[in-house]
Amino acid sequence: MPAIVRNLVIVLAALAALAAGYATSQWWRAPEAATEVVDFALTDLQGKQRWLSEWQGKSVVLNFWATWCTPCKEEIPLLMEVHKRLQKEGIQVVGIAIDTEEAVAAYAKQMRINYPLLVGDEAGLSLMSRYGNPRGALPYTVVLGPDGSIQAKKLGAYKKEELESLVSTLVKSPPATNMPR
Repeated sequence: MPAIVRNLVIVLAALAALAAGYATSQWWRAPEAATEVVDFALTDLQGKQRWLSEWQGKSVVLNFWATWCTPCKEEIPLLMEVHKRLQKEGIQVVGIAIDTEEAVAAYAKQMRINYPLLVGDEAGLSLMSRYGNPRGALPYTVVLGPDGSIQAKKLGAYKKEELESLVSTLVKSPPATNMPR
């Protein structure tokens, strides 16, 4: 086979592999449509059962994460900063750990996480699937408006600018009370 034909075949095979890889990554990263917001109860690190409806009328940033997930851990300081700065403005960050209580408690203490952490483990995976992430990849964030509607979903860590832009629109939203009970 002449060198030019062989090189052309190699280039075409590489382009086909690149296209297949890109299509697979888009499928993997794209959250599925969640049909509705569902109320749920998970246990916090103090052993208390916490319901989503507890934050009715606030914009809620539900962040699914794990201590073994590097991008999750990189995103936590941003979530802590947003929570600290905007909690009084009606923004509530809630972490849902797909992990063991022991690992979450140790990491929360080390990082001094300032927002509620709920231990999801297997129930968290099911909940994450109901919110549009059946593949269970992390981090995964669902942002609910003050009326309880899904405003945004993201698979992967938020960058500061995109999270700031999103929550700034929610701070300006009037509070409502249609959160599921």
